[in-house]
Amino acid sequence: MAATAAKFLCAPCTSVESERLFSTASIIIEEHRSRLTAQHAEMLIFLKKNLHIMLGLQKVEKEEEE
Repeated sequence: MAATAAKFLCAPCTSVESERLFSTASIIIEEHRSRLTAQHAEMLIFLKKNLHIMLGLQKVEKEEEE
């Protein structure tokens, strides 16, 4: 159980994933979407980052291909 907790509760050793999250957020939240509420923005970001897990699909991102 300790190994599982360490795997899921520890901080990542790099900032790559957090940078990808900020990049995704900046794409979703832009000035042309001024009517987008914080709650809807949070939902869109969550779906963008986790939909492949929920659908059981292979994750494909442009950053990983380059």
